[in-house]
Amino acid sequence: MNKTYLIKNHVAYCLLLSCLLLCSGIEAAEAPAPATPSAVPEVSLLNIESKSMPMNRVQFILEFSATPPTPSGFAMDNPATMVFDFAHVQSNLSKQLSSQKLVAGVVTELNVVQSSAKTRLLLNVQNVVPYTIDYQKNKVIITLDNDVQPFSISTDYTISSFDFRRGESGEGRLIVDFSTDTVPVDFSEDNNEMRVEFRGATIPEKLLRKFDVSDFGTNIQKINIDREDNNVVMTIVTTGTYEKMAYQMDKQYIVQVKPTTQIALQQLISQKFKFSGERISLNFQDIPIRSVLQLIADFANLNVVVSDTVTGNVTLRLENIPWDEALSFILQSKGLAQKASGNVILIGPSEEMTAREQSDLEAQQQIQALAPLVSEYIQVNYAKAADMVTMIKATGNTLLSTRGQISVDTRTNTLLV
Repeated sequence: MNKTYLIKNHVAYCLLLSCLLLCSGIEAAEAPAPATPSAVPEVSLLNIESKSMPMNRVQFILEFSATPPTPSGFAMDNPATMVFDFAHVQSNLSKQLSSQKLVAGVVTELNVVQSSAKTRLLLNVQNVVPYTIDYQKNKVIITLDNDVQPFSISTDYTISSFDFRRGESGEGRLIVDFSTDTVPVDFSEDNNEMRVEFRGATIPEKLLRKFDVSDFGTNIQKINIDREDNNVVMTIVTTGTYEKMAYQMDKQYIVQVKPTTQIALQQLISQKFKFSGERISLNFQDIPIRSVLQLIADFANLNVVVSDTVTGNVTLRLENIPWDEALSFILQSKGLAQKASGNVILIGPSEEMTAREQSDLEAQQQIQALAPLVSEYIQVNYAKAADMVTMIKATGNTLLSTRGQISVDTRTNTLLV
């Protein structure tokens, strides 16, 4: 059977079928058009925000223009990186938001890159940790756990007192005193409220009350202290825009709120800035001081040498402050000092650094004492050289060193020094 016969029979069959449909009053249905793949609606990534959580966790809140897709994630070990891919998402982030250096939880750096088919979130981490993903309208919330082993809560400390003060720049400072310098503290913030939970703490009954501090004229309005189970919870009610810092220094936990109103900003601009480093956020609890110094050194690309005598742990929460100011707070809280030597920063206990500086000064004095002497002839005009010798060698105001000598040639009115 050839192809021509098949085609003719096929045409005849179609004509016959059409005639039968017409005779029976049934119209032939139009053949459906071939299906085309539906266009995937494109979603834009509008904003990304990092938020420190209690227990050294960190949370990333990604805001999209519409309902976001479910991200796919994977991790790499060398270097340690956690990756989240969002298919059919266009990144509209600024360059500043797309690449950030962070010191929050296990995360050290954040990068957002765009390809033709997806947007990829890259998190450089110290160690790969478990995470959870939650959804809230057009937001995706990624919460990374910490890699620190939980420590036992000690109930052997007491909140003995607390004080509230107003600083010169209008900042409010809440100072909580403890009976020990190792205190498990959880700090969190929601809208205009800060919550500080002192786990396993005891407190005198007279301090369990509500304090109205609005008369101080700071961003802190009220402080509520209550007991929940075996913990003491302090709720700080705030208002306005501000910068906050929370850190532990010896046997004190300090929460500072500094206003960022236009007047306060103008005052800051008119002052000479003591700290000018790139801003950093730190949120650690009972972490070795040497580890924090290493993180700051990596963040600021510093060459740091830490003395072997630097030991102990530190608890701190510093939000969006210059890294050099954060370093100053940490050193101050542990009685440490720093000294720049060329491109290297030396860090050690204050007594040790003072002794080292004194030793260096004595060494310089010894070198100066052994340096060769140089003679200079100085011609004096419009004055008597002998009178100048008297002034230079005046008791209590001599300009000569212990090895220095001076004489005068009265004939030529010249000094020989």
